[in-house]
Amino acid sequence: MRWAPLYLLPFLVLLAAAPGLRHLGEFRHWQLLVFVFLIFAPLDLLVGEVRTELGRDEPAARRQRWLFRIVPWLWAPCAVGLLFWTLWILAYGKTPTPLQFAGIAVTTGFINGYIGMVFAHELMHRAWRGERLLAELYLTLVSYPHFAIEHVQNHHRNVATPADPATARLGESLYAFLPRLWAGELKGAWRQERRRLAKRNRSPWSWRNRMLRYALQVALLYLAVGLWAGWLGVLLLAAQSLFAILLLAIINYIEHYGLLRRELAPGVYEPVGPQHSWDSSHLLTNLFLLNLGRHADHHLRPGRPYQHLRQRDDAGRLPVGYPAMLLLALVPPLFFRVMDRRVEGQRRAVLAAKREPA
Repeated sequence: MRWAPLYLLPFLVLLAAAPGLRHLGEFRHWQLLVFVFLIFAPLDLLVGEVRTELGRDEPAARRQRWLFRIVPWLWAPCAVGLLFWTLWILAYGKTPTPLQFAGIAVTTGFINGYIGMVFAHELMHRAWRGERLLAELYLTLVSYPHFAIEHVQNHHRNVATPADPATARLGESLYAFLPRLWAGELKGAWRQERRRLAKRNRSPWSWRNRMLRYALQVALLYLAVGLWAGWLGVLLLAAQSLFAILLLAIINYIEHYGLLRRELAPGVYEPVGPQHSWDSSHLLTNLFLLNLGRHADHHLRPGRPYQHLRQRDDAGRLPVGYPAMLLLALVPPLFFRVMDRRVEGQRRAVLAAKREPA
């Protein structure tokens, strides 16, 4: 797990998707989803969990630190190239059938959502301004740059409380969660920018408001795509963005479902702990998603690089890796049957731990 090139595995998804983006037939446009959910998800379960702590300061890790650092940077040419390629198909190739168009949009959105947004998540937590700008680029390509504000400034502060739209409530289906999440993240990011500018005695309608800058970035992107690839290109950009945003929302739904911090006083909650996130120790899930499954440790130390994130024994554990959990979340009765008892078990474990003498 300390061998940095293993974290280049997400780029193989591009190879799996490439034939489906070349108009080689109706089925091939959907082969990436077939690979992920019918091959990768069972393989992830078969390979199983690896609970090795990644935080040890090993000499090999120090020597490869530069490669760990640049892995998310390498997505930039891939993300721009992928969008350029799909738009080129629409601008200069044969007009796709509705099924082919849907397959291209879903494939592009899946790659940008499952990989691009994970890389953006890693970069938006870094100190260097250049890396945060790179995260904004990835998010702009899926029409969701305000996530950089909402996630870092609001989600990490409000996680596992009613104030956090990204924390799914016990018994709340994915389909009830989605509109609350999307509206809440947009409002939360705007409020955060308004507060930030108010402290500097500036109007929220100034050019310093990142929300306005993000809106302009997205508008210019759509304008450029429309001028080059026409209305079909604009439709593709919007459709792949919607699918990428949907994937991000499902991951948010899974990561904190049903977990709440105790309210110590009105509006005052206990500190964030490992018991307020769901972890996954599945090896392939974490290699392909930069250890996103070690989510509890990320919330305890948001600035910790992905290769150093640790598996927390006191965090809740998902029964399967993220690809299988994505499918499970789409069927609320099955999801509730699997997860609700785990939520109750996690709450009992937390109460028992509090009763133990120091």
